[in-house]
Amino acid sequence: MRILTIICAALALCGLALAQYTVESINVHFAASVVAGEATLPAGDCNIQIVRSSGSNTTLIFRAASGVNGTALVNRIYQADEAPASGVSVILKHSGNTHYLDRIVMQDGTGFQVINRPE
Repeated sequence: MRILTIICAALALCGLALAQYTVESINVHFAASVVAGEATLPAGDCNIQIVRSSGSNTTLIFRAASGVNGTALVNRIYQADEAPASGVSVILKHSGNTHYLDRIVMQDGTGFQVINRPE
């Protein structure tokens, strides 16, 4: 009986630890390669997971259909003027022939701006 109690307590603690993170996922299609954080994602389909922790840190995890993966640290932002009527806006910056992920804006105006992106 004591072992069962210990196992239940351990499972409850694992549940609490996992509850501190929220993961959302969006799918995008890039017409050209895009630099996101430290990774260069090739043109094509890409899944972006938004991992929000209970603190101030948020991380984007990129998984391109080609197999390329990457991450980027982001700041939370509010940009009501850029909120899309439906869905999600993925905003890129251009420098020469290179496209950089700048920010993602959700329908409610909340979003994420990539830290350490080119200006």
